[in-house]
Amino acid sequence: MRLAQGPELAAFVESELSPLLAHDARSSAKLVPTLQAYLDNACRKNDTAQELWIQRRTLYGGSPASSGLLGRRLSDQDTRTRLTLALQGLGLLQQRQSAAPIH
Repeated sequence: MRLAQGPELAAFVESELSPLLAHDARSSAKLVPTLQAYLDNACRKNDTAQELWIQRRTLYGGSPASSGLLGRRLSDQDTRTRLTLALQGLGLLQQRQSAAPIH
């Protein structure tokens, strides 16, 4: 609970996802949603492609590319767990940002 309320969450998200966030900030091809779908679908490319309405071969430029950007293997369970938590944290940060009052 403390992680979700303090600066630790933003630091964790940044440490896990910074290469993807930087890529997405400068590119129209977004890797964060692709990674989210890939992990949500237990790394099943067919299911991920269906969810994203793309061809399966397109994922070879998506999630596998994100693995290269991150410098870690998505086949590693610890990596998938950390990325899943970081994506959930990113969602919390985005919710917090959109709920913040405008001054």
